[in-house]
This record gives sequence, C-alpha cells and structure tokens, in this order.
Amino acid sequence: MTRRSPLRWVITAGGPAAWAVDLSVSYGLVGPVRAQGDKASLYLVTSMALVIATTCAAIAGRAMVRRRRAGADERGPEHASDDFVERLSFGLNSFFVVAILAMAIPKIVLQAGD
Repeated sequence: MTRRSPLRWVITAGGPAAWAVDLSVSYGLVGPVRAQGDKASLYLVTSMALVIATTCAAIAGRAMVRRRRAGADERGPEHASDDFVERLSFGLNSFFVVAILAMAIPKIVLQAGD
C-alpha cells in the first residue's frame, strides 16, 4: 500500500464493512430461513464476509511486513502515518474476523426452527 493510495482505506474499511453486511443480510434472512428450514444462505453470507475480512487483514499484514523489512532507518518520520494506517488496518480487520466468527457460532449451533 503506497502512501497516497485510496486502496489502503478500502482495505482498512473492508473488515468492518463485511461484518456490517453480514449482520444486516443475516438479519434479513431470518424469516426465509425459518420458513424453509435451510441455513445454507446464512452460511454463504457469513463465509463471504469472512473471506473479505481475512483477505483485507492479510493484505495489511503483508504491507506491514514489507515495510519492516525495508528497515526503520530508511523510512524516516514521514512514513509514520503509513505505519499507523497499516497497523490500524491489520488490527481492525483481525478484530472483525474474530467478530464474524463469533457471530457464526449461533448460526451453526441453533436449529432453523429455534
């Protein structure tokens, strides 16, 4: 992720956005899932959100590792904001990976008619 790249902000917001879409769509699917008794659509939405959040965390983690390998002396203080955004992105996306997994537990454990 380069310093002025808008992609870094998309990656930073990827995990939280995936979690919000998972929450909203899963809530909207409760009625049809109860009527049909099939939870495959809930699993699909959660799986897609998990893939998005994990991918964003992996991209941010790779950028952090790449920047560390470049060496702290070579970067200078002007890259402090890049370091912050990469750490924020990795931490935020990692948190939302855990949040999406935690939200998946009731979908797996509970029956469609409960």
